[in-house]
Amino acid sequence: MGVRDAINHLIQRMPVSHNYKSIPFLLAQFLKGLGLPAEIRFLLWMGACGNAERRDLLAPEVRSELHRHNAFEDVTRLAYRSGLSGGLERIFYLCTKLYLQECVLMKVDRASMAHSLEVRVPFLDIDLVTHAFSLRADYKLRGRQTKLILKEALRNDLPPAILQRKKAGFAMPVAAWLQQDLKSWARDLTDPSLVQSTGVLDPAAVGRMTEEHLNQRADHRRSLWSVLAFLAWWREASNV
Repeated sequence: MGVRDAINHLIQRMPVSHNYKSIPFLLAQFLKGLGLPAEIRFLLWMGACGNAERRDLLAPEVRSELHRHNAFEDVTRLAYRSGLSGGLERIFYLCTKLYLQECVLMKVDRASMAHSLEVRVPFLDIDLVTHAFSLRADYKLRGRQTKLILKEALRNDLPPAILQRKKAGFAMPVAAWLQQDLKSWARDLTDPSLVQSTGVLDPAAVGRMTEEHLNQRADHRRSLWSVLAFLAWWREASNV
């Protein structure tokens, strides 16, 4: 049995959990990028759908049209143009260019401006960022130890409880929300007629994924949330 089959077998034997960072969810995310280049593994780990899942959600005619299209062509080109050869360095670069720039900073800006707050990002000073990129990867990440230089620089200024505290992400408990407070909203948005009107998604596949998640037969938190966001936008934009 190969590694992929072994992990799949393990996931299937574990009870479905919608807890934040549940083991089955993390294993499934890891499996999506197994055997692929580091930068693609990173994007699949952070993203919503793997290649197979994305293919299943598309309407048949769209799936046929995109059959030979490489979904990661732009990312691969961006990583190549960076001139960086190491996988970890490329991940740092893509994280800065895509996840940080196009996702986190954009969300922070919109949320803060909505409440008349001015947010500063001192660690993104151009000279500091340039210097950070010039450092060797093992100065930043060593095993499971992160932010090595930053922690060492602040060792005399911060208590151990802060320096050794685990990283806290920005993720929302989407899996639980969809099974609880947002359940009716999810079912309303995945109405087959609305899904069909997009011309992009397969109503049967979307309905199956929705029911599997809402009935806790599977954990589709990221892919389902992405589909719902698209459908909410589509309904508003097209006045369906």
